[in-house]
Amino acid sequence: MLSPELIKIATTIIISLAVLAIIYTILNELFFKSKADVRQKNISNNRVVAPNGNQSVNAVKQGDQKRKEIQNKLKQAEKDKANKKITLPQRLLQAGVGISTTTFYALSLVSGVMFFLGALIFNASLIVALGALFIGVLGFPRLVLNKMKSGRQKKFLSEFPNAIDVVVRGVRSGLPLNDAIRMIAEESSEPLRSEFGILIDEQKMGITIQEGLFRMNDRIELSELNFLAIVISIQQTMGGNLSETLAGLSTIIRGRKKMRAKIDAMSTEAKSSAAIIGSLPILIMGGISAMNPNYMDPLFNTSTGHFMIGGSAFWMLCGVLVMRQMINMKI
Repeated sequence: MLSPELIKIATTIIISLAVLAIIYTILNELFFKSKADVRQKNISNNRVVAPNGNQSVNAVKQGDQKRKEIQNKLKQAEKDKANKKITLPQRLLQAGVGISTTTFYALSLVSGVMFFLGALIFNASLIVALGALFIGVLGFPRLVLNKMKSGRQKKFLSEFPNAIDVVVRGVRSGLPLNDAIRMIAEESSEPLRSEFGILIDEQKMGITIQEGLFRMNDRIELSELNFLAIVISIQQTMGGNLSETLAGLSTIIRGRKKMRAKIDAMSTEAKSSAAIIGSLPILIMGGISAMNPNYMDPLFNTSTGHFMIGGSAFWMLCGVLVMRQMINMKI
């Protein structure tokens, strides 16, 4: 057996290391930029050199001016996105859920009551049942809403480069931009069909394509769609070859999609390890309870056991958040 002094010293060291890890994670998130942010800034600051000496100086200057204009609009869009608070009606719109906020609150209340009754059925204490009620009302419905929003964004993004290619082919064949967009609304799958159909209806009411695309981005919230809106806005004011610009944008979007897939593949092992490590305590507790049902009773029947469960859950949560931060790579 270890002496109480040695146990106290080991406990102090473990707690200190855990606190330092949490502080480092918070400071790293607030004050240090990720490699993707630094790389994006370096790329945006580099000047693009003309591919051959026959290109005129005016064309290079015009290209530089257009790039600076796009960069400024992207920076402004990022600032607006950071300062903008998404309301519940907008979340419902982004998830593609055709219900009102009143209906959502009613469904959340029903979900909370079901969680509360489910906890009571399994003989949980009143505090646990109230916690289940809180999760059922505020946590679970919003988790489902975020999942639906993420799935809708993935569907939109998977077909978005093909839609841009339709516009490129239409513009190159001589069609106006409005007719090319109408082809997307008629031939694409959901959710592109409905979103671009709304864009066509908005144009009939006098809303410009640029404003309609920005409004669409409020309903979808994708940086790639924001790129398209900014590119068309700059193209309408400064001129240039729209088909080549959109073709380049389609290539960039496909490259970002491939990069995301590569990052997901590279981080799969780390995510699996994090899931296994996070589930081990629960699996071990279940196995011990199955072999010796009375062995774990002090954890649930004594105040010291409750304190140990709460402390263990807190540190497990901290560990999961740290691992999530380590494998959370953005582009």
